[in-house]
Amino acid sequence: MIVTPHAAEYSEEAIGTVRRIAAEEAVRVLTGQPARFPVNDVTVGSHSPKSP
Repeated sequence: MIVTPHAAEYSEEAIGTVRRIAAEEAVRVLTGQPARFPVNDVTVGSHSPKSP
């Protein structure tokens, strides 16, 4: 898993929020819960055969 925070506005509050959300997401994934904000959903179509 790669966590890369992005803040459109630079402020101490925004940076704190982005860090908190990134940490919460890491905890969710590491405890077996789905990510709330996945970049690429590996569960969609990854194991299903292609249609002809």
